[in-house]
Order: sequence, then structure tokens, then C-alpha cells
Amino acid sequence: MKMSVEQAEQTIPDDFGMERALDQVQKAGANFRSLADAWCDTSPPHGQLLVTVLGGLAQFERTLIQARTGEGRKRAQAAGVVWKAVQDEPTSETRGP
Repeated sequence: MKMSVEQAEQTIPDDFGMERALDQVQKAGANFRSLADAWCDTSPPHGQLLVTVLGGLAQFERTLIQARTGEGRKRAQAAGVVWKAVQDEPTSETRGP
């Protein structure tokens, strides 16, 4: 199968994760090599290291984002902001005349 890193990420559910998917590929006895991104090749040891390090950095960034957004939500709640459920955009069938 041939795909770029972006295509691979789009096909993997968010709760599964790219690093976990690459681990499954290796357990199956295969390697991942992106056709569009020369740096992303898990066949040599240095490629495995690079993917692992970048995966760790991505996890670190996600943790920072969660912390910042959590702090922002707390400040907004303290300021009296009320959240409402997000609703789908009305379609032509539900919009009316």
C-alpha cells in the first residue's frame, strides 16, 4: 500500500494514534515508508528513532494544548461564560422558507 504521512494519519482514528498504528505495522513484519516524506521511513534504526522522537514531541504538544485550553475554560467560567451545545448547521430541509 502506498500513501503519504498525511494520508495515513487521516485513515487512522484519533483514539488509535499514528505511533500505535506504526507499531502494529512493525509487529506484522512490515515497515512504513512515506512516499512524500523522505524522513519517515521505519526500516532503518535511525528512522525508527526519528518517528519515536517526533511521536513523543507530538504527545507533549497535545498535553500542553489540553492544559492551556483547560485553563482558558476555567477563566471563562469564572468570568460567567456559559457554553451551549453545538448544533449542526440547518439544512435546506430544516431551514424552512
